Amino acid sequence: MKQVRYAGKKRVDGRFTHGGLTPIPGVKTYQVYRAPKQSALKRDGTLREVGEKAELTLPDGDILSGSRAVDAKIIELLGLDHRQFKQTVMLAQGEFRELLESGSRDKAQLFRQLFSTERYAAFTARLEQTRKEMTQEAAQGRAMVRKYVQNLRDNGVQVLDGVADPASLPLPRLVELVEEDLDRKSVV
Repeated sequence: MKQVRYAGKKRVDGRFTHGGLTPIPGVKTYQVYRAPKQSALKRDGTLREVGEKAELTLPDGDILSGSRAVDAKIIELLGLDHRQFKQTVMLAQGEFRELLESGSRDKAQLFRQLFSTERYAAFTARLEQTRKEMTQEAAQGRAMVRKYVQNLRDNGVQVLDGVADPASLPLPRLVELVEEDLDRKSVV
């Protein structure tokens, strides 16, 4: 993109392709025109306010007008808003200090969109939810084992008396210890 200044007016004209790096079949070219809100000199020498203007010419020749419509379409195409695009360009130019100083959430959001990792974030969230559920189920299982172990102790199974926390034993080992104790009692 290039910035053009003439007769005291500012504007930015730019052209970009979407879908590849060179204009080849299947790659679409878009033309952007923006003029920020500014003061312009009238013929009589006084200043007047000129509102912002934005246009996006689509590959089929249709033109979107207005900052909101143009912004929305560009975000849809590129997946980046103005701030993120600016940071990306800044990174490409080697001026990444601002990115380094930006907050963690801003960095995470930028990198998530830059590298299309939203699906991994969603997967991570699902894994975290599953971990919480399984941790809760495991705690409930340990509580149940402690209850059964206490019941076994109350009924004379003594082999578990030397184990500090029988609920922390793997279930097959716990069953093995109880069976050994019951076998010893049946032999006597």
